[in-house]
Amino acid sequence: MFKKGLMLLISAVVLFGVTGCIQITSKTETMASQAGIFVSKDFGETWTNSSSLMTPGATVGTISAAETLMMEFDPVDEKAIYIGTRKHGMLFSYNSGAGWNYGLTIGVTRGIAIEPTAHCTIYAAVDSWLKKTIDCARKWDKVYYTGNDSRLVTAVTLDLKSPKTLWAGLSTGEILKSPDA
Repeated sequence: MFKKGLMLLISAVVLFGVTGCIQITSKTETMASQAGIFVSKDFGETWTNSSSLMTPGATVGTISAAETLMMEFDPVDEKAIYIGTRKHGMLFSYNSGAGWNYGLTIGVTRGIAIEPTAHCTIYAAVDSWLKKTIDCARKWDKVYYTGNDSRLVTAVTLDLKSPKTLWAGLSTGEILKSPDA
């Protein structure tokens, strides 16, 4: 029985190894090259890392360590992309992901909504707060607080037919609606 199993294993290795179904490579990659934001311009055939953090000076930073939770694309500006992270707040790119900037530097960003009629108006669900900017993430205002740090704002979206109508979801299962942005 042992001989039969061994012969079957050897036959499978030879069959699949010779036909190219199994490939063993010794290529090693660093974790930094495997983490971050990746972009494909050929429908997923190839991917390139696009995790450069725009920093002042000659030193280029990276957002590879940011744990991305969600990504939102601006409905009007095709080059604007926003990502929510677990520890690093919200990051944005206004050049199709070629370089990233911090919009919010702390907190867990679980949801982002961009007003389609005024793309610099952005809402972010950050921890127990709903935050809003009207100047493309330069200055943020706190527009709603759940009243308890363990009660989180987990989602935010705008009504597409009426962009001033804002919806927010809470960790308690509640859904909030604001008719006036």
